[in-house]
Amino acid sequence: MIFLLISCNNTEQETIKIGAIVPLSDWGAYWGIPFIKGAEIAKEEINSNNKIKFEIITEDSKGNGKDAVTAVQKLINIDKVKAIVVEFAPPTLAVSPILKEAKIPFIYDAYIKSPLKDNKYAFKSFLDVKIGCKDLIKHAKESYKNLGLILAKMEYSEICLDAVKEIEPAVNVYWYTFGDTDFRTLLIKAKSDKIDTILILGWANEFTAFFQQKTELGYKFNILCGSGSECLNDDVINLIPKEELEGTIAFDYTALTDTSFAREYKEKYPDTTTPNIIAAVHGYESIILFSEAVKNCNEITSECIQENLNNVREYPSALKSNGFKDRVLQIETELYEFKNAKLTEIKQP
Repeated sequence: MIFLLISCNNTEQETIKIGAIVPLSDWGAYWGIPFIKGAEIAKEEINSNNKIKFEIITEDSKGNGKDAVTAVQKLINIDKVKAIVVEFAPPTLAVSPILKEAKIPFIYDAYIKSPLKDNKYAFKSFLDVKIGCKDLIKHAKESYKNLGLILAKMEYSEICLDAVKEIEPAVNVYWYTFGDTDFRTLLIKAKSDKIDTILILGWANEFTAFFQQKTELGYKFNILCGSGSECLNDDVINLIPKEELEGTIAFDYTALTDTSFAREYKEKYPDTTTPNIIAAVHGYESIILFSEAVKNCNEITSECIQENLNNVREYPSALKSNGFKDRVLQIETELYEFKNAKLTEIKQP
């Protein structure tokens, strides 16, 4: 009887609750919905074994800090989650102090780095905006006369600006409030300042408006942007004349749409788009990373997940990563050019 009870206990799955604070409505839903689909694929893979069972509890941040705070308080106090994933900078900045106090590890997908400075429970995914902006300027330096930057008043913009100034100190900067999508005034000012090349960061809805307004004004700036899947998203490619996009250069991930996960995702969701796949990859990656950290826990606690997350290596990464270094997920990036109506990788020396 004793041996039978031990055997039964060994086959029971322990349920680990993971919170997900993502935009499922409003402007960021284009990212949040496929993100959760990717996370669910990872959950299904994990739950197919007999050792652990993951449950993903999703809350809608609407892409803003206020709703993210409400979401994180529910996840901590009611759902009792062991770890959390957070999408985009405003929600991340809002919930980081709360998660630090609660001692709950979280992976966030954003350009920003400030949560890492004083919060050992924060782990950054997503592209490195410093590397991306620097690579853009290194590549374009010989081809422009007057460089302008159109940047939201956000931390990631300051990181990009500092990186650009390491190579090109003489730049004009045109600031806008995060979330604004009227770029006409900034474009007119850049034109009057004789700017010939613009570097712009942003999200899909911002880029669609930017290219539409640039086209309507008839301006022929050279465009540098990041990331490629946001800047040259499907709406931009479908709505903007191809000649208006020709020569646009962007930094982005290294061929994530041609991986086993991407093929699986496209088979499951045939109408998917490139930005959808990139978002789904992040959802998948976050849950897989948590599951790998859990493997080294005798008792599955938030503290154990936090301690092991930075040491995860040689795991089935959809982002082509080999884990975190100093709590920053190591991800390769490349430069791409929109040429002959498609994105082509630029071979760098």
